[in-house]
Amino acid sequence: MRLALAVLLLPLAVARNWYKRGLVVKDFQHPTTSGAAMIAAALFAGLVGR
Repeated sequence: MRLALAVLLLPLAVARNWYKRGLVVKDFQHPTTSGAAMIAAALFAGLVGR
């Protein structure tokens, strides 16, 4: 039961932290410009291996 609750609450905690850092807008679904740049850099690094 505790694990199921943790799995449900973890995305909320992550979204809240991203919002506090200014990486997502108030709807918690769309990244800001800096958040989009961070996502793009991570995706590029994962695909290219740098």
